[in-house]
Amino acid sequence: MMQISMWDKRVAELLTLSVGRVLAKFAKRGEDWRAAYEAADVSHIRDWLKAAVINDELWLKHCDAKGRPRKLMKFSTIEQITQEADKAMMKANQKLQGVRLAEGEEKLIAELEDGYYIVELLTPTALDREGSIMQHCVGQGAYDDDVESGDIKILSLRDQYGKPHATIELSVPETAVFRNYEIAQIQGKQNKFPLDSYLKLLGPYLLKNTQYFTDIASSAGYVVTQKGRILKKFDIPENSTIIDFEYHGSKDIELPKGLVIKGKLDISRSNISSIPDDIVIEGNLVVVTSKCTKLPDNLKVGGNLMIGYTNNITNLPRGLKVGGGIFLQKLKIIAIPADLEVGKYLKIQNCDIQEPIPASIKIGSDLRVEGWSGIRFEDGISVPRLFEIKDYSFKTLPNGLACKTLDIKETSVQTVSEDAKISNLLCDLNKFDVTSLPDSFSDRVLCGPYSFSTKSLGQLRQEARAKLDTENSQGMSI
Repeated sequence: MMQISMWDKRVAELLTLSVGRVLAKFAKRGEDWRAAYEAADVSHIRDWLKAAVINDELWLKHCDAKGRPRKLMKFSTIEQITQEADKAMMKANQKLQGVRLAEGEEKLIAELEDGYYIVELLTPTALDREGSIMQHCVGQGAYDDDVESGDIKILSLRDQYGKPHATIELSVPETAVFRNYEIAQIQGKQNKFPLDSYLKLLGPYLLKNTQYFTDIASSAGYVVTQKGRILKKFDIPENSTIIDFEYHGSKDIELPKGLVIKGKLDISRSNISSIPDDIVIEGNLVVVTSKCTKLPDNLKVGGNLMIGYTNNITNLPRGLKVGGGIFLQKLKIIAIPADLEVGKYLKIQNCDIQEPIPASIKIGSDLRVEGWSGIRFEDGISVPRLFEIKDYSFKTLPNGLACKTLDIKETSVQTVSEDAKISNLLCDLNKFDVTSLPDSFSDRVLCGPYSFSTKSLGQLRQEARAKLDTENSQGMSI
């Protein structure tokens, strides 16, 4: 397990004085501080600060009256800090030019196409040489301890002449086999993303042997096929099969026809306005704060479906089938389709839905509704497991309700219809009249508000009557 060293604590302090201080000023002015930085820049700044601490650089001792390094206090933007890190790394790498490696400082990991291969860097000297040639921050001590302890691995893509073209940092989980190593970052020369040609060489190997390659590729504007081939997000051919598609930008993108997505499709906070009729989504679909106006009829989603915080979608599609669960949040829609099929749960939170929820929908486990005034259900609705309502304005359950557990603790419901088929009940006994429960209930119910002790309906009725008798006798004695 990675230990937090004194160096790491000092670096965290310096990051707070530099990056944290600048972002705090953005927030204080009411500006969006999240848009003021790139994660890659902060990582680069961290590496520079760590190398400075390890090498005990002189500028760390030039402090103001509060003990803060003056160099860090002069910055007003993240760009200025990044430029200073670039300058410092360039000077340090110039000193390392001509570093020679001894036997055993690198290890061959894989042979690729066209004479390219991947090596693992094993020693501080190997890291210094890589950083010097690639002109980035893997050398100068910032990664030495983590590599020697085995907390991370650093790989390098080499051509047939031994020249490096990309550097990969892998973080090592505690119970890792090699293919489970997680990609922390991929850097080309001067901390830029590798050229397409090098990424295409690395793709098949990294997809097979590591995690999160698709996320790293996505952040650089690519999608990845099942075989590790990379494609530009804006230029995916028709009938392509890719692993994930995630886009949160303002550029107009039209998804191609015949697209098969083996993983997730996430178009939150994007300008993508529609999804192809013939799309196949085997993982999750996420449409939050999106310009998307319509989901295609007969859409099938293998994983979960999440739609939220948008007024653009006013209807769920007919023939919608979801293998996982559905989470609807902050929507205004006309109706839930009568032929909806959900493999797991349907959760509705703070939504305005005009029509009653149809009794014909098929739900695999739970139906949960929260914070929706005016909720209505058709009579005869059936849920295999939990039927939960959290809305104190809700007063009347549908007739013929069938479920394993009914949770109405946070409602104003007073009774249940005689034809209800319910095994367990969660209710607020301070409000609910258990003596009015129909005899058709099973022998056991769960009582509340927050007690999960199981009692029979007969016991509850006896306790309720005894409590009432006690209250009456106390009133008479007064």
